[in-house]
Amino acid sequence: MNLPLFLRRGPKGLSWDGSKFIANFEGFVPHVYNDFGNTAIGFGHTIHTGPPTAADAKTTITHVEALGLLAKDCKPRAVTILTNTHAKLNQAQLDALISFSFNLGVGTYLGSTILQRLNQGLSVPEGAFTKFDHARDPKTGKLVELPGLKRRRQAEFALFSTGDYHNQYVKNP
Repeated sequence: MNLPLFLRRGPKGLSWDGSKFIANFEGFVPHVYNDFGNTAIGFGHTIHTGPPTAADAKTTITHVEALGLLAKDCKPRAVTILTNTHAKLNQAQLDALISFSFNLGVGTYLGSTILQRLNQGLSVPEGAFTKFDHARDPKTGKLVELPGLKRRRQAEFALFSTGDYHNQYVKNP
């Protein structure tokens, strides 16, 4: 039986360590920027769809404000993960899955081998994470492995499997 989130034991959202983990990969930008065709700020917070406008040019944010937006942006991802994952997760595992979903979207998680294996009571191999280390090259249209995505997926798997927020794949600021 799937209990409502507020009645469940265990983690219910992104931890402070999880926020720092995601922030490390996203990188902090204190002003608006074009994030794949959308206007974003901070650690990838979408302000609006479409590229930045002249009116956006003066918008800035502090590091602390950006961390608050990151936490807010991750809440619905945590709810979706917890609602659809039937296996019991510890905090590090939830944080790793939130990082994965923040970067790739919850739809990718919902269709992933990661979720399928968790719901079947099976272990999750590293390849279930690292197969998502490619992006489409805008010039050729082909999928290419990106070193930054590979490192992030390896770090997420290491966090998921060991609970180590400062694993070898995380660059410490």
